[in-house]
Amino acid sequence: MNQGPSESGFHFIQQFSNCQKKFYYTNIIGLEVAQPSPAIMFGVNMHVAMASWYEVYKSGLLLHNRVIKAKEAFILEHNKCQDKYIEPGLFESDLYDGKNMIEEYGLRYCDEVWVVRAIEKVIEYKFKSGLRITGRVDLVVTSKEGRHYIVDHKTTKWAIASLIRELNKSDQASAYMFMWNKMHPEMQVCGVMFNIMRRSKSTCDFKQHLVMKSREDIDNFAKSAEETLTEIIGKITKSNAIWTTNTDRCFDYNRACPFMDICPGNNYESLLGTVFKLKEVRYDQGREHAEREPIGEAFEDVSLRSTRKRKNLVRGNHARPLFYMRRSWSVRGRSGKKRRGVRRVRQLQ
Repeated sequence: MNQGPSESGFHFIQQFSNCQKKFYYTNIIGLEVAQPSPAIMFGVNMHVAMASWYEVYKSGLLLHNRVIKAKEAFILEHNKCQDKYIEPGLFESDLYDGKNMIEEYGLRYCDEVWVVRAIEKVIEYKFKSGLRITGRVDLVVTSKEGRHYIVDHKTTKWAIASLIRELNKSDQASAYMFMWNKMHPEMQVCGVMFNIMRRSKSTCDFKQHLVMKSREDIDNFAKSAEETLTEIIGKITKSNAIWTTNTDRCFDYNRACPFMDICPGNNYESLLGTVFKLKEVRYDQGREHAEREPIGEAFEDVSLRSTRKRKNLVRGNHARPLFYMRRSWSVRGRSGKKRRGVRRVRQLQ
């Protein structure tokens, strides 16, 4: 099951608006933390569990079947996540919290009456300019009154009131409503229901918070999103682009930005393998087989890479010869062993 933010989706655009430097590290360089955040992995696991829950709900089976299937899905996903942890078994408490949350969720919403229309549905809209915005909704339902809603699951340790304030200010509801209503004019949604699940030391709290957006709000978001995507592509295809840092966003959601230590000097290579790892970077806006890869501070467009030889020219705004450079690296892990490797770096002549 696909999880996480979509390419050129709402969170992708929001990250650029919040802090361009973090966007650069995440989407251009392709850095991600070697040790996944327990809170994020718990949220992913719960999303998988909720998808299984509503698959069983849609089939018409009883409540205890939903609980069993959701628990099985959570445990399976949790065990997969354990392989990514530096210290396996370190977050076993998450397993207990997840199973407990699923049981209490069943008690809290045992009487809900919804008609499930879609689960983990990918949505997309292509602007007239050729740019597109994508997303993935967790759930689409119809209430007993006949109204359609998008449901988005949220797990948190925050106070629910604080999270609701953030959700009310966010454009996430506008983004989902815009894309869904464009794709499905026959099933217009009235709003986004945020299914909040909060875990604490003693108990779990739940709340379903409905956010409704006016036509003006949705149109303003669409205009802003297209402008932001245009700005992103402008920076990506421009040599020596400057990615600004927003110091006001260094502690979003009471968590320090993972790139705080490297933000001033871009010195991340010495931390590869221990603190960070490189992920595959792809960003394609409407060009089939197009793939962009990081080149220092620039980002060049390479079309049909598999059918071209290295000596060919880069097809981008500034066509220049492309050369490859092999750069060696070595890091010393916590066990004291030294790891070595070689990675291929693209370099413009």
